[in-house]
Amino acid sequence: MENSVDSIRTTYHFMEWYAEHVVRVRIDDGAEIGMEEALASHEAMKKLTGGRFCILLIDVRNTNFNVASEVRAFASSEEGSSTRYADAILVDSLSNALVGNFYIRFNRPRIPTRIFKSEAKAMEWIKVQIEKAQKSSMFQV
Repeated sequence: MENSVDSIRTTYHFMEWYAEHVVRVRIDDGAEIGMEEALASHEAMKKLTGGRFCILLIDVRNTNFNVASEVRAFASSEEGSSTRYADAILVDSLSNALVGNFYIRFNRPRIPTRIFKSEAKAMEWIKVQIEKAQKSSMFQV
């Protein structure tokens, strides 16, 4: 399927194609993310990607936000991760790193998920994930 749009704005974030197979998501400062927002985001992701798998670069630098526990459970579920092959979470504060680590340890996402302070290191990891996905035929070469 071909993607029909290059970027989408939701009530709490902006998502855009960042590189081949990579969608960058920038969370808004002060965002309150509940299930309604999460489900709308999930549908927006499907629209952006045309139903194809992608890797998310989730940028939470310079933000304070709140994610409901049911949203974390949904994001880590099979349904919630159905459009994603992996997630790289980009942080710049201890509080956001703690939230990200809590999500990884307690929600146990079904897809590879890592926290990064450096965008360059995140992109190195993402390249490895893309290679793995291409070998497993998740991404079209």
